[in-house]
Amino acid sequence: MLVLRMRVVLLVAPERGNPGWRVALVRYLVAWWPEALTFALIPFTEFEQLGWLRTLGDIWIVICFAPILLDPARRGLHDRVTGTVVVDLPKHVTPPA
Repeated sequence: MLVLRMRVVLLVAPERGNPGWRVALVRYLVAWWPEALTFALIPFTEFEQLGWLRTLGDIWIVICFAPILLDPARRGLHDRVTGTVVVDLPKHVTPPA
């Protein structure tokens, strides 16, 4: 997200540090668990039988990302669960190494 000059930071950390890999994994799984479940079930069942899971995934995307449009802080469900927020970086700052 550095191309877009955005960064995910923790709200609970005093210096708003990087979330780390565990928080990033939970953030990803909250947002995309239906798709992750679909990929996990593909070896055990036919893809056509997972149509209900694809529909559930579409509904979940709306549930997860609709709060971004309504919240002044623009936090989605995955941000609220993990205690993170996406912030804009200034144009003149170079990304940390």
